[in-house]
Amino acid sequence: MELLNGGRNIFEMNNVQSSQNADAFTCSLGHSLVSHTSIQGGCCDVRNGQTICSENWAKGQTANVWACFDCNFWACLDCYDEQCEILRE
Repeated sequence: MELLNGGRNIFEMNNVQSSQNADAFTCSLGHSLVSHTSIQGGCCDVRNGQTICSENWAKGQTANVWACFDCNFWACLDCYDEQCEILRE
């Protein structure tokens, strides 16, 4: 699998758990992703060039995700971990 856009060197923001090192996946504009628990409903925005992640959750369902609020980009935990692993290779 190919690394998606992002993966830049980023920093911790305001004592919020965030992707904060060179091995961290970012949104396509390089913004830091923050760990977030949502009940708003939504889907994972990660695409590997061929397929779209099928992870989604209904409104009211608790979902732990990595999010960029500037871009409205959300990554499910599996996709985030997979992309970070690719960066470490």
